[in-house]
Amino acid sequence: MYKYNKYGSTIRLSDGATISPFEGSPDRQEVLAWVALGNTIAPADLPTPEELLKSIESAIEKHMDAVAQSKRYDNRDSCRLYAGYPNAFQAEAIAFGKWVADCWVASNAAQADVLVGLRTIPTPEEAVLELPKMVWPI
Repeated sequence: MYKYNKYGSTIRLSDGATISPFEGSPDRQEVLAWVALGNTIAPADLPTPEELLKSIESAIEKHMDAVAQSKRYDNRDSCRLYAGYPNAFQAEAIAFGKWVADCWVASNAAQADVLVGLRTIPTPEEAVLELPKMVWPI
């Protein structure tokens, strides 16, 4: 018997081996022959809520980094560093820091709605799309 793991690889259940995806591999040929007999590879286990939450948080952080990088900052942290003292970038950094906080408030509200059954858990991509939009000062 075989099962997909959460990364899409095929696992042989008898020994836990990951099967090469290359058609020429003997193990892969064994899987294909097994499927040709009418068998089905078991689906991957769904991620735990903790794993899903971590992937959502990671997607949000990557999005924040990308937004900061659109203004030539290294990442979300380097942008916010300019907020604390008078400088040419302070207004941008303050606006960005507020936006980051607003994003986490929105994300936490969505998580609370999931916990009380008002909505389903979003995918990481859906969670990012639900975030407020960053408006840079002119």
